[in-house]
Amino acid sequence: MDSNILEKKEESVKVNFVSTLQGRFNNAFAALSERSFRIDGMSGKAYASSNEVKIEIENFRNYKFNATVQRVFDIFIVKLSAILPHKKLETDTEYKRFQTVSITLKEYMTLCNLKNKTKAIDQLRNALNIIGRIHVDFMDTVYTNKKKAEKNFCYFQLANNIARDKGKGIYSITFNIEFLRHLANSYIMPFPLQAFSIDLNRYPIAYQLCRRLALHHNMNYFKGNANSISVKALVDSISLLPTHQEILNGDRQVTKRIIKPLEKVLDFLVSSGILTGWHYNQQFIKKTYEQWLDSSIVFTFANFPKRKNYNASENEKSTK
Repeated sequence: MDSNILEKKEESVKVNFVSTLQGRFNNAFAALSERSFRIDGMSGKAYASSNEVKIEIENFRNYKFNATVQRVFDIFIVKLSAILPHKKLETDTEYKRFQTVSITLKEYMTLCNLKNKTKAIDQLRNALNIIGRIHVDFMDTVYTNKKKAEKNFCYFQLANNIARDKGKGIYSITFNIEFLRHLANSYIMPFPLQAFSIDLNRYPIAYQLCRRLALHHNMNYFKGNANSISVKALVDSISLLPTHQEILNGDRQVTKRIIKPLEKVLDFLVSSGILTGWHYNQQFIKKTYEQWLDSSIVFTFANFPKRKNYNASENEKSTK
């Protein structure tokens, strides 16, 4: 990976971001929750779809699909991104060198600020059992020399093997080569390391929200809306929140069950140092739920790394 895509603002500033590869599957997987899946009563397989990415998981009822599963997966992808060459490999033999990624129990507990060893082991075992049973189906688009290439049909099992060395406390995933090929041709994104240490028991939607903000900011970094996202887009990406229809069919407490939880988590991201601040756009005056959805949230990440615009023309670069 080209680590130069991230530049430190100055040496004295601690940059709590790490480069990670973001493909279509990663982003689709991060937007799911347990209720996103439909379970086949006969086979026990669960099916979900997000952004035209179809996901199938075997023996779904035997495990818990929650934010810790997505966090574990992202940690493995961060580790894989540190070694997988970006858009440079061609043959299966070349990819095989990077197939297996491992993490120690101690490393996981440190990243996630966990103190209970038993709970950490349970999280890793549950997550890896799910990851090892995932099949994916989607159309991938590869860009070559800034030109749109033909779409490739992707259908594969995410991992070839899951392993645990109990004595050494090492957990490993051997990824499918087709997934590595997809990931190597995806985008590089700065990921806030502090997100891994979010207390998911107290703030269950915080991880999804933080990740969505980072993705939006990175995708629009060289545009005027990098620090502004529509409330509707944000709400639609957090599957752990109840839907508006669910609220209308129930106690109708929209403010209590959707608006306030979202605002509370944004405040938490500020207090935890991930964001330096957030507010609604100035034109917004909250009256109805629909007006709230039509508003935007302005946010700022703390010490977000500077990026080079490799797609800018020479005249654009000279004016920066």
